[in-house]
Amino acid sequence: MRRVGTGCATACKACADECGSHAGQHEHCRICADVCRACEHACRDLLATIS
Repeated sequence: MRRVGTGCATACKACADECGSHAGQHEHCRICADVCRACEHACRDLLATIS
């Protein structure tokens, strides 16, 4: 479970970083970045509970 949560957080951070770099030009990229950041935080919160 730990590997899945870590992989999820890593993927979501990468997506948020990429979409965030285009957020100023495209509304859909801003939305994507926000959702991916929320997902990353949820994955990290889950990891904290199973440590």
